[in-house]
Amino acid sequence: MRTSINTVREKNLRGVLIVLLFLVFATALGAGYFFIKDPTGTQLGFPLYYIHSSPFSNYYWPGWILFITIGIYGLICFLLVVLRYRYYPFHIMVQGIMLVGWIAVQTIMVRDFNLLNLICIVIGLIFFIAGNILIDKKNGY
Repeated sequence: MRTSINTVREKNLRGVLIVLLFLVFATALGAGYFFIKDPTGTQLGFPLYYIHSSPFSNYYWPGWILFITIGIYGLICFLLVVLRYRYYPFHIMVQGIMLVGWIAVQTIMVRDFNLLNLICIVIGLIFFIAGNILIDKKNGY
């Protein structure tokens, strides 16, 4: 009976991860693309003065970093979870670390913290904790 309960819990956790990963990677790909396409940030409503305290003069390079690290890697993680790749829990943990790291660096550089930052940190922590739980289950701990 325990095995079936654990299987159901893992299935539910995977479902939550799939939804969150989709939201994160789709948002990051979209925002990254628009920052690359329009480095002024106007299309997304981010004025250039928002990054005046960062080392960037526009959103071009932050857009690429967001697009690749959170968007592309998030898409890869999403596919790994959907396809039940053996090591997907590790990649989920890495995505959580990268998401929290992205927000931490962004907060330091732009000197601003808002509700969206908090939501991203919570999601990043969920990724990290869920990856840890799933790794422990796969290793039999």
